[in-house]
Amino acid sequence: MKTEFLRRLLSRTEKLNKEHVVDVLLEVVEERDLMQLLFDTMLEGMVVISSDRSIAYVNETASRVLKITNEGRRLPLGKVFASSELLELCRAGIDREDTIRDREVAIETDNGKRILMVNVLPLRNPQGRSQGIMMLFMDITEQRLQEARLRRAEKLAALTTLSAGVTHEIRNPLNAMGIHLQLLKRQLAKALPEGDDSVNNTVEVLGREVKRLNEVMEMFLQATRPAQPEFRRVFLYDLITQTLQLLRPELEDRKIDVQIIEGADRPMILADDRLLSQVFINLIKNAAEAIEEVVAELGDQAVRRIVIQVEADEEATIIHIRDSGAGMLQEDIDRVFEPYFTTKETGTGLGLMMCERIIRQHGGQLYVRSEVGVGTEFTITLSPPLEPTRLLETESAETAGSAGS
Repeated sequence: MKTEFLRRLLSRTEKLNKEHVVDVLLEVVEERDLMQLLFDTMLEGMVVISSDRSIAYVNETASRVLKITNEGRRLPLGKVFASSELLELCRAGIDREDTIRDREVAIETDNGKRILMVNVLPLRNPQGRSQGIMMLFMDITEQRLQEARLRRAEKLAALTTLSAGVTHEIRNPLNAMGIHLQLLKRQLAKALPEGDDSVNNTVEVLGREVKRLNEVMEMFLQATRPAQPEFRRVFLYDLITQTLQLLRPELEDRKIDVQIIEGADRPMILADDRLLSQVFINLIKNAAEAIEEVVAELGDQAVRRIVIQVEADEEATIIHIRDSGAGMLQEDIDRVFEPYFTTKETGTGLGLMMCERIIRQHGGQLYVRSEVGVGTEFTITLSPPLEPTRLLETESAETAGSAGS
């Protein structure tokens, strides 16, 4: 119903009967409810900001993403928006007459960092007077993540094509060097006087370096030619505890406490236990090394803890691996899954890339959140459980297993 018609109606209310006015008002309410329904079912978030720089309206999507409650409406922008970048963009939109288009803004939410594509449109009445702005945004986080995965896949495809010949040409001479070093060591043992270990020590160093290069080439081959998963029924909790048993001596030596938190159900999923165990080993070892960085700086005051949390519902199985390590810079977080990117002096930059690909082979996703001085959290999402096995009533809903002191 047009505003001008309503104005004429209100100016003549004394000449209208009560029933006519009620009918008109009911029609207005129905149209308003319809518009409210349309706005709340939009995928885009909508925020209307009045000319006095307060929130006039938010639809359901905007309220959920930006955490704007009904109490937040009519409050100044600075008290509503947690994102300073989004706040400045809205303030700039109020001061401009043209539309601000396609600005990417990163915000922090309970589910981690989200990327929004924002448009800010000026609102003007028929007389051209400013009535505020309307901000429309779309969450494009998954789109950007998919683009990043595609770029990584393209890089990996190019590396795979190149690696077949290069790896073959490198490994052959390395194997030959290893054999001849062993022969040389035997000949030196016969030729050198007893107690003269200087040359033998040099040969030992060469042998260790050849072995290390072979291990790097083996990892390179695994990264570029991954094994295909062999799916079978896997009890996730059992797989995690078995993996921790393998790492227990190393974790105990570093005095790192590992806590497993699980829900009331122990999920069983279709997975390749060998490949998933490889992922857990890599992530837990990374966590332990990150904690060692803090220990080197703080000594006994450092917190040495890794927390593994397993959740499952009808939509997904989720594993969180959190550590109290040094944390990562944002520019490093954005590149952790890229081939050959590493922040370690002796790292190959292939471990996390392999983990991310294994999880993708399982139809899941691997995410990372980190803060310098606080720690890092890797989150693995996998398919929903097949047949969850409920814990006995006498068991706790949260089970803690220690791998440390």
